Amino acid sequence: MASADIPLGWLADLFQKARRPVAPLKLGGYIRGALAPATAQVLFSSRYGGFFQPKRADEAMTQPLQTPKSRKRSFSDDLFGPELPTGCTFHPKSLGLRTQMALLAAIQEIAHAAPLTKVLTKTGGYTSAAITNCGHAGWWSDAKGYRYETRNPANGMPWPAMPDIFLRAVSACVANTPWPNFAPDACLINFYEPGAKMGLHQDRDEKDFTQPIVTVCLGGDADFQVGGPKRSDKTSSIIVRSGDVMIMGGESRLYFHGVRKIYSDTSPIPEIKGRYSLTFRKAL
Repeated sequence: MASADIPLGWLADLFQKARRPVAPLKLGGYIRGALAPATAQVLFSSRYGGFFQPKRADEAMTQPLQTPKSRKRSFSDDLFGPELPTGCTFHPKSLGLRTQMALLAAIQEIAHAAPLTKVLTKTGGYTSAAITNCGHAGWWSDAKGYRYETRNPANGMPWPAMPDIFLRAVSACVANTPWPNFAPDACLINFYEPGAKMGLHQDRDEKDFTQPIVTVCLGGDADFQVGGPKRSDKTSSIIVRSGDVMIMGGESRLYFHGVRKIYSDTSPIPEIKGRYSLTFRKAL
């Protein structure tokens, strides 16, 4: 898949928003009680360093992009691609920098309406990555298990609508795949601080397994692992970078996968101190 920028003339305002300072909310700690149950640890914008880091607007607009530390791909370079299971395809550098900045601006808007949250897992701990959602449904976890909810359990409000830039980006990503008409109704946004990770798991809470999982990477480098239909299957590993896209469909749709490591100081976007993944699914 060739790298390309989605036409962004009409997205000038979003680009500006991605560069402008966003004041941290004047709240702290964890929300508990009726508004946000104890199954969720709500993390406010000030937790996320550069993404919500206040900075003068003129500095934000003129600051040059960081040069990320070089990381070697695990199996091969971008020309040949990694050795991944059948049905799992890796598309490096699929989204250009302007599109990545527009995605970041949209994430900011979503996170203000539905704050990034560490949720309770079935085993009793909290997720290492913070999550939020947009679309007709959002993925959620608590003592009741894993599921999709049409409203945010933390505040009872509907999830934010999926931004048009999200839909345009995913449409471009699947244009030359077996799923060119893929129309996601849910996007799970994970934020990984340096040191965060996600264990091997299957995405099996959706109703239609004929539709793929499309994951867009934004920010720092990460070790992405893909195994097989059993947790004990051997895994393949590939370092994914900002603008890369991973698609799991067909035979690999229910394969175990996870994130082993986030590399610090590798984001090409100074506003992101860590990594975002945008996971698009057909949930309902």
